[in-house]
Amino acid sequence: EWEGGFNSNPMDGVDMRIRVAVRKRPISKKEEDMGEIDVLQVHGSKGLVFVHQPKTRVDLSLTVESGMFRFDNGFGAFCGNKEVYECSVKGVVGRVWEGCRGSVF
Repeated sequence: EWEGGFNSNPMDGVDMRIRVAVRKRPISKKEEDMGEIDVLQVHGSKGLVFVHQPKTRVDLSLTVESGMFRFDNGFGAFCGNKEVYECSVKGVVGRVWEGCRGSVF
């Protein structure tokens, strides 16, 4: 299920000092009107983000270079704030109330 959000951390329950979650923003109407294309694909259930970069080769042929990045959590463009909070922030807030330190950016 592409573009969904999901707590994809394979080490759930393990005390981790740093976790990284990403949330894709939707393409704006202005970007669509300008002919921009969506180059990010989020596979939330695995925390994977694929970046597809259109390129023009020296011989002027078109190609797409793709790269993959893995995060603890990945959220698609239409994922709600509640889902992001539940999967990524709620645990930090709970630990802060217990007296631990935590930061969310």
